[in-house]
Amino acid sequence: MTVWRILLRRGSIVLLLAWMSGLAAVFIQRQLTKPGQEAAPPEPPTRNGERPVRIQKGVEFNQTYGPDLSFRIAASEGAEYESGWAELAGVQVTFYSEGQVSYGLTAEKGRFHVARKEARTVGETLLSLRGGIAVRAGGFVYRGSEVQLESEGPVALAGPGWGGVAERAWAQLRDDVLELTGGVSIGLRREGKAGSFVLLTPRLRYERKRALVVLPDGLEILGEGMVARAAGARLQLAGEEGEPKRLDLVPPVRVSGRLPDGGPVEGEAGETSLERLEDGRLRLAASAMPTPGWVRVRWLDEVSGWQELAAWRLVGEGTPQAWEWLEGQGQACGFQVGAAVDGTRRIEAERLRLVFDAGRPASAVAAGKVQVEAGSRWARGGNLEVALATRAFTLLPQAPQRVTVGEAGLEAWCDRLEGRPDGTVVATGKVGGILRRGPNNGADETPTRFAAGAAELPPGGGQVTLTGDARVWQEDRLVRADRLHYEPSRDEVTGEGAVLTRAPLSPREGAGAGELVVRARRLQYRRSAGQMLYEGEVEVEDPRGRARCGRLVVALDQEGKARTVELEGGVGVTETSTGRALSGQRGRVDVAADLLEMWGAPVVVREANGNQIKGDRLVWRRQTGTVVVTGGEESPSETLYHPADRTASPTPARRQP
Repeated sequence: MTVWRILLRRGSIVLLLAWMSGLAAVFIQRQLTKPGQEAAPPEPPTRNGERPVRIQKGVEFNQTYGPDLSFRIAASEGAEYESGWAELAGVQVTFYSEGQVSYGLTAEKGRFHVARKEARTVGETLLSLRGGIAVRAGGFVYRGSEVQLESEGPVALAGPGWGGVAERAWAQLRDDVLELTGGVSIGLRREGKAGSFVLLTPRLRYERKRALVVLPDGLEILGEGMVARAAGARLQLAGEEGEPKRLDLVPPVRVSGRLPDGGPVEGEAGETSLERLEDGRLRLAASAMPTPGWVRVRWLDEVSGWQELAAWRLVGEGTPQAWEWLEGQGQACGFQVGAAVDGTRRIEAERLRLVFDAGRPASAVAAGKVQVEAGSRWARGGNLEVALATRAFTLLPQAPQRVTVGEAGLEAWCDRLEGRPDGTVVATGKVGGILRRGPNNGADETPTRFAAGAAELPPGGGQVTLTGDARVWQEDRLVRADRLHYEPSRDEVTGEGAVLTRAPLSPREGAGAGELVVRARRLQYRRSAGQMLYEGEVEVEDPRGRARCGRLVVALDQEGKARTVELEGGVGVTETSTGRALSGQRGRVDVAADLLEMWGAPVVVREANGNQIKGDRLVWRRQTGTVVVTGGEESPSETLYHPADRTASPTPARRQP
């Protein structure tokens, strides 16, 4: 066969193949364009007019930054361009720290630049942390040169029992730090409880390796009618994404809001920490503000009025639902101001603890150098317990000291001091004290002292009631009774039961020797009226004699010395030197003249030898020992005389037989 024939044959074959290929192409095109048939594959995607150089299904890329940090990118498909960017679909990014997954990121679309080690997600993206924590955003940017991840636009956060929002999220993968900025708001719901807490802060930094959350630019917590603010905070977790363990607040720390009953409450403190104990309870510790140097908590009680606790340091314990106790330490002061309190009540001690009942302060316990002030009254001791609602309290001493209590012009000491709800204060246990007169009662006068088994100070002050072998004395003057009631402002003393008074006699009264002793069942001393009144089986004794009567009235001069003495109700007098006894219905003693007068029906004078004189009136001049008895018109005096030496009566002579 010639060459031409061979070429012709081959050309025919080529033309035939070309024609058949054309027919096949036309057929395929018609089939694809028929109704109900799938369209032809789309053109390869372009990026900024750039066509891909490679399209791949099941994309995977790994990058390592040293032994402890790496990440992995996986996608369902990807298209790579000459610029180095790759468009990804069905993106999953995993970041590893020290061999463990630290973050997981998923999105529908993403972009990745291998050379720059930069990646972006497009559209809704979910960033996952361990512990069920997730951050959702409209996209994230990963910068490999800085090894950091940043959100594009606002983010939403969620975790077990909480959720929140922020304007931006940023993660430093090398240090494993996540930071939220711009109006960070996180809500926490208490498990099994209604209501929630909201945390507001400009910036939040989560240092995962240290299990530490830092809020450097301030913090505000809202919840259940309360607002707490701090200049900054640090929250220590029990572990990565673990339970909160300790919260430290940067001063100034301020709290305000309302209690469950609607009463307002407010407080301020310096450095403050809140720690979760092993049993789930909470422990609080707060230091004082630099200025004015106190931790303060102030609230309004519907019964007791305004209450306040101030201290150098404040600690406390409770549950997430309610506090059990708060204690001021170092130097602590408690205040009560309100209609139920006379003026302001103030408690100061080295430690002052508030004990709560159902979340409300119910009682206070103070220890160490305790001082209590209520109006003009004060008390000092070692240990104090107070019921806040009733104001009842008990104050005990700190050995070897004793409890002291006082008010204007009065000071007492005892083994135990109790306060009653009505404001009465009762001192018990070897009570002793001192009374000082005010400027209107002779400020230069020697103080009056007292002692008793118990002393009672009623509300309002200015009085004291002594019981249990009660004694009041001034120098060598003494008043003693089972019960003595003393009003210093009026200088009045009332005594009941086994009354005994002792007073020295002036030289004019007793030649410079001895004392006057009076016993009775009741006594009323009124210095302003210049009178002392004794009643009930009165007995009077001085060196010259003894007297008994039913009632004794002593009139005093301006110096408090007796001017006259009135005796009533069956008067009986016995002279010590002679044994002479005088009796009548009433009597009167002129102290200046040392003269005793008696009246009766009759007045009787009995000598030791049996001689007796009766009359209506008796005058005894005690200085001379002269006794004069006179009778009345209808009852003349009567004398019975017994001679000292009796002569035998004569007998008739016998007649001689």
